[in-house]
Amino acid sequence: GKIVDARLYINYHQLTKLFLPIVNLRYKRNFRELSNFARWTEVDLLLKSKNLLLFGYTYSGSQNLLSRFNKKRNGENVDMYSLVPFNSNLFLKKTYQAFSKETAEKQLRSFSKVFRKSLKSLIRISNQVCYVSNALSINEIPDKSYGIVSFDDELKAKTLLKNLSIGSSRSRIVKYEYHIIRRINIKGFLPSLYGKIFSGVPREYYTFLNGSAVFGHSPDDLSQLIR
Repeated sequence: GKIVDARLYINYHQLTKLFLPIVNLRYKRNFRELSNFARWTEVDLLLKSKNLLLFGYTYSGSQNLLSRFNKKRNGENVDMYSLVPFNSNLFLKKTYQAFSKETAEKQLRSFSKVFRKSLKSLIRISNQVCYVSNALSINEIPDKSYGIVSFDDELKAKTLLKNLSIGSSRSRIVKYEYHIIRRINIKGFLPSLYGKIFSGVPREYYTFLNGSAVFGHSPDDLSQLIR
């Protein structure tokens, strides 16, 4: 196709039925468990001169082995995973523990006093932080990297981020479908609050999806996730 060279679809129940007759008798019992691993998987294949790149997504269902990993832990926002692009090749997630918040609060001295109070409040309600990239080369990282942050109080986070956007940027609001995309024009905002890894997201445009704030390089990048 225009985007990928091929797509591979795997239905685990049908796959088991197909290969079970030719599997060695010693392994049949174990092989049957494959049908209960997940519902299905879709994999995109990109053929390079010396590489075969695979990007995929697996749907676990509710009663399969893989679904056990989707059960919500204390304070964990499972919906964050649904925001990760299907062709991501880098995904880093960390819980925003107290020691991380204390470190971030020390960084606030480098910001204007106008923003410090809102930034401090934002730090204290931050829950989980993710960095995601689907870049295929170093040059693509700025355009194809995203930050995802979940909060203990979503409504308060929306108010704080909106205030930071209004106070720091004269950029127009971009509306896409039912979502509003804003820009926070504060240098070093993401890396200072959530770690140096976020220096890969140089322009802090953001919107809210599934209860989390998603930061990207441009409104166009974020609209791709909304779709």
